[in-house]
Amino acid sequence: MFIVVKSYALFNIKMLIKDKISLLWSFMLPGITLLMNYKNLTNEWELSYWWVYIIVCSYIYGVGVYALQLKEYGSLKTLFSINNSPWAFFLGNLLTQIIFCIISVNLLNVFVIIILPFSFLKLFLYSSIAIIVCLPVAFIGYNLTLVKKIHANTINTVFSMLIFGSFMLLNTNSELNNYNPLAILSHVLINGNNGVFFKYAVLSVILSLVSMYSIVNFQPISNERR
Repeated sequence: MFIVVKSYALFNIKMLIKDKISLLWSFMLPGITLLMNYKNLTNEWELSYWWVYIIVCSYIYGVGVYALQLKEYGSLKTLFSINNSPWAFFLGNLLTQIIFCIISVNLLNVFVIIILPFSFLKLFLYSSIAIIVCLPVAFIGYNLTLVKKIHANTINTVFSMLIFGSFMLLNTNSELNNYNPLAILSHVLINGNNGVFFKYAVLSVILSLVSMYSIVNFQPISNERR
């Protein structure tokens, strides 16, 4: 299965290289907001707000929404006729987004060390931890493939508004941040002690296991008649 996963990942990476706008946009918005707030940063961990935004976007759009779009466009019939492995497809997409996250967050990290006296080694290490901690988002987001009768573009638009709104909330003292997934993930990284990490780990494992239903039961053929 490793060869199939690798093949999916290589195919996706080639597509990403052609779509340079995605990489640029994943860096631009966090970069602009970072410029507006960098004077308030006191240590490397506080970059978690920006890392989490980049990573969550990658996992939601690049794993869940991407699979739903390919399914809706009818692009998976041939691929699954050659190798009918929902797990290989999921893991290939996940591997692609992990690589994409590493590139994106480290572009931001390079930008940070230009304007702030932070350690790139710490930024690299902490952002890598953030990529791992946010992995359950990819599993949970894959549940979008179970959605029926709603177009992928509609879901894409809804999530774009929700994630952008959540990111903007991070710079406020609103009580809504208590329910803001970006804020929660960022606080786990910044303020998490052993107890907080343990609770987050247990909840993440449970949600990831439940979400495996969507992986195992993924259907490559669109529900729409063509």
